[in-house]
Amino acid sequence: MFSSLSHLAWAEGNCPQGMYPVGGQGVMGCAPIPNYGGGGGGYQAPTYYTYAVVGAIASGSNGVVGHSFAKVFRGDLRAKAVKDCQEKGGTHCEVWFTYQETQCATVGQAKGTTKLYGQVTGRDHTFRKKFGRESVLSQCQRDGFRKDQCEVVYERCSGIM
Repeated sequence: MFSSLSHLAWAEGNCPQGMYPVGGQGVMGCAPIPNYGGGGGGYQAPTYYTYAVVGAIASGSNGVVGHSFAKVFRGDLRAKAVKDCQEKGGTHCEVWFTYQETQCATVGQAKGTTKLYGQVTGRDHTFRKKFGRESVLSQCQRDGFRKDQCEVVYERCSGIM
């Protein structure tokens, strides 16, 4: 049912100047770069900024995709995505992936099949949308589907940069 979900490597560009990314497995934050700016001085407790989940994608075993998105957190986005999938006729809907502030989520599908392709991208808004589209469409074509059989069925970027 699911072909792949690729992730780009995080770069310092997703954190404020003087910070670097920390965390993993869906938990992302930023920590200060030691001695950044030449200040030296004594020990300072690390400050973390935790990115909020702003979107969730659910998929059914029959290839139906559900989603939820919130600029301001309003309840369980994962449950909302599953409900959206079910309301669209999805069977056995489960959360497929989530995305956070500064990220785009793109889902592609091979027309007439249950094959889905996902991509989460970060960084520059224009670049991440284009890369997400290109990635899911090329994944579909690598699986042997013709270009005209592959389509983007969902795309959303958080507006927080």
